[in-house]
Amino acid sequence: MADSTRASLWVAGTTVAGGAVIWAFSYAGFGFASAMLARPLPVWLSPVDRGPLLAWEAVALLVAFLLALLCLRRFGAPPQLWLGALAASAAAGVEIGAACGALARFRGTVRRFEVKGQAAGVTIIDDYAHHPTEIRATLAAARLKYPGRTLWAVFQPHTYSRTAALFDAFLTAFDQADHVLVTPIYAAREEETTGVSASDLVAAMAHPDVRHVSTFAEAVATLLQEARSGDLVLTLGAGDGYRIGEQLLARLQESEGTS
Repeated sequence: MADSTRASLWVAGTTVAGGAVIWAFSYAGFGFASAMLARPLPVWLSPVDRGPLLAWEAVALLVAFLLALLCLRRFGAPPQLWLGALAASAAAGVEIGAACGALARFRGTVRRFEVKGQAAGVTIIDDYAHHPTEIRATLAAARLKYPGRTLWAVFQPHTYSRTAALFDAFLTAFDQADHVLVTPIYAAREEETTGVSASDLVAAMAHPDVRHVSTFAEAVATLLQEARSGDLVLTLGAGDGYRIGEQLLARLQESEGTS
């Protein structure tokens, strides 16, 4: 392909008469909407227009694709992000084998589906998601990684202006959570001038169990009282709401005598 910036990745499907059948996984808008397209392409196409992929490269790409699917289960990251990383590596001229190895060794990043710990059977995870689309994606990933678990979403809205501008979108962003706790808005750089509050957001939601908690201490107390072994607590937001998860973990560890 002439345009090396396209987020496309070729993965080998089968080998016939010494040639690989390459499948292109193209992401329209790369993260915005259209469904993933898959179509067979001639073998002479390659990510960086340097000729056909060798057999071992085709196999390596297939392995990388499978690794990406496994990483969805491991870290909650959508496969297209891992495939996109490989596509970017190919465009930059990184050897396919080296890129696959780096992907296999990657252990995730801080504040992106970061597992803070587990105590009393409760798993606590933090994610920086603070936009409705991010929140939906993070909750969907949690459902995939931890199927069948009761999911608590603890959300700290970030800035008054964002809460007001995306108010309607927030109303359905938490539909995949079983329980939702919403803390006061994290002001960051702003003064309160919009007239919108976290309690307004909670009042407008149709979720069957969404509650406003006025302090971090109240959020922790609620979780200590109601979360059960096997539950998943996910703190969401770009502010300091992760402290709720950390405080909850410490209290649960104390109750277990493991702190």
